[in-house]
Amino acid sequence: FPAYLEMDFSRPYNDDSDIQFRPNRGFKMGLGGFLGFNLKTKQILKYDVNDVKVKDVKKGDFNVNNFLYGLNAFIGHRDTSLFVRFYLNSLFKDNSIEQNNMAFGIRFDW
Repeated sequence: FPAYLEMDFSRPYNDDSDIQFRPNRGFKMGLGGFLGFNLKTKQILKYDVNDVKVKDVKKGDFNVNNFLYGLNAFIGHRDTSLFVRFYLNSLFKDNSIEQNNMAFGIRFDW
């Protein structure tokens, strides 16, 4: 469940004394947070042994946290944005070293 404070710097359109604000026409940026739940953990391994294809599927807990939360940010122009997501909680429940995930990529808004 993401929640953003988004700022859109698109210019307003003036049509015969009627000003219209059209989003996603210029530069935009946002900052916020997210909450999430891990519904299922599954590991799929595909490999070859002596030219025989093997597929192993394992389902289980794998000691991962089921509740996720963190921070989001994005910056973009029109319908394309670059985003960064940082998880504030640890990936594993009982980990001796505190490890947090970070994801980044491209976001397309339609």
